[in-house]
This record gives sequence, C-alpha cells and structure tokens, in this order.
Amino acid sequence: MEGVFRKSANLGSIKRLQDRINKGEKIDFENDPEYKDNVHVASLHASVLLKTFLRSLGEPLTTNKLYPKLAALSEVSKAEKSAAVKEFVKLLPRDNYILLKTVIKFLTRVAENSKVNLMTANNLSVVFGPNLTWPTDQEVPISQLNNLNNFCYKLIVDYDSVFDH
Repeated sequence: MEGVFRKSANLGSIKRLQDRINKGEKIDFENDPEYKDNVHVASLHASVLLKTFLRSLGEPLTTNKLYPKLAALSEVSKAEKSAAVKEFVKLLPRDNYILLKTVIKFLTRVAENSKVNLMTANNLSVVFGPNLTWPTDQEVPISQLNNLNNFCYKLIVDYDSVFDH
C-alpha cells in the first residue's frame, strides 16, 4: 500500500483492534470479517498498530540507558558507521535485540517493495527512527533526530551485517 506507514487510521478502530489483541484474540487480517475485503484498511491498521505498540513500550528498544552510546554514533565516520551500529546492537538486552531484529527484518521487506509502497529505507527510518530510539527519561535536542533516523536507516540497509548470526 502506497505510503502505508505515513497514513493515520481511525483512532476508534485502532482502539477496538488493540482491545481485541489485549483480550488474547488472534487477529487474522486475511479472514477477519472487518478486514477480509479491504486489504488497504487491514494494512493501514496493522501499520498503525505496530507504531502504537513501539511507542507504548515505556522506553525505546534501544533503551534509555544506552542512549548516550547511541547519540555518540553521530561522531563515527561514515566508513565506520555500520561496524559501530553492529557493536551498539550487541549491547542491547536479549529481548530488545530479538524484537529489534524482527521489526527491522520486517522493514527491510517493506523497503524491498518501495517501488509500489513508496516506503524506501530512508522513508521508513524517518517514521520508525523516533519510535525505536527516542529516550523517555531525558530531554533530547531535536537536532539529534537526524542521528536517530540515520541509525534506523543503517539497521535497515545493513540488516544482514548488523544482525548476522
């Protein structure tokens, strides 16, 4: 769906979807009567739900504690950036690492279809950078936003080397 992560959805619909999930209901977008005949609404609701989930975690996947190290990545040269991002990711708690890896893998798949959905790695990093990295326990200058988005961009474009096994 074109620009799927840049569109907003009806807040009431998202709340109802969240309530269903919080009650333990499995949502099957392909067969759910509410979504079955409208792939665009299903895609939109799923994308908004993912962003909402990431924002609701209480702290970013990159953790508040590691934010100073993340901010320091802005000083790393372009030639050394991928290696520095890989080293940073290794510092994450295991659960955060697994969830980050899963989300970024999904974003790489979205980016692979950017000719259709217009969501390039750069566009995705602008949307997801703050959701994945913005600390919740301190003030951050807005000037750091570019660095946080760049970090997310590197995760997407260098997925295979950052998250090697």
